[in-house]
Amino acid sequence: MGVIFEKVAESLLLVLDRSLGGGEAGDGDAEGGCAMRDLTIGFAITGSFCTFKAVFPQMNLLVEHGYRVLPIMSENAYATDTRFGRAADWAARCRRCVRSVLPAIWRIRCARNARMRR
Repeated sequence: MGVIFEKVAESLLLVLDRSLGGGEAGDGDAEGGCAMRDLTIGFAITGSFCTFKAVFPQMNLLVEHGYRVLPIMSENAYATDTRFGRAADWAARCRRCVRSVLPAIWRIRCARNARMRR
């Protein structure tokens, strides 16, 4: 399963690098394109719990290449303990990958709850 995720990440990086002119992280396209550091990639993690172990190295790869990664965890991925691991451990690993305080789903859930209270 990990090989599939590696190929997807490699393909994504290739497409992104080509669209940005092939520069290094933080370089802009010679023709005025956006810089890599200006891109944010939404990285969604849902309930295929058996794939989690293979997914996080790919998220980390994107971060290492200079992209900002916005982790998005479904409520089940964020809160369900399974035989593949504890939900709190997966959320912590997500935070370590992107150096974020909270996974995006938590921010989204808090914003949604705040709107509902109004």
